[in-house]
Amino acid sequence: MPLRQVLLDSSAVLCLLNRREGQHEAVKEAFAGLLAARAQVFTTTYLRAETHALLGARLSWEAARRWLLSPGRPIIRVLPEDEDAAVEIIRAHSDKGYSFTDATSFAIMNRLGVDTALTVDRHFRQFGFQALPN
Repeated sequence: MPLRQVLLDSSAVLCLLNRREGQHEAVKEAFAGLLAARAQVFTTTYLRAETHALLGARLSWEAARRWLLSPGRPIIRVLPEDEDAAVEIIRAHSDKGYSFTDATSFAIMNRLGVDTALTVDRHFRQFGFQALPN
């Protein structure tokens, strides 16, 4: 049976690294559960950039640098077709506040057949994906 794949969103990384975030404990427990289940937790090139910026703005640039330089999860490259799909997602869901990075994440999850994200961003559930923590 193949390993379960789960997208790691920037919002979850911030919660993991910042004890002051309201969802810190829930995200930490969900992440530990994924690791124990040997799930393949990955991120994307766009989420890597977004996470670095988010950590720099909300924690410190030193924390952002340490995170960026640490060995981490597999990184899936956003392809031109993912960008095209993201534009279509934004076009089709004009009533939602999906960022381009959100939409590229949705496109990659669709392309890879992934149905779950570790995130506290409500947009993943809005789009129809499962989101951890529950």
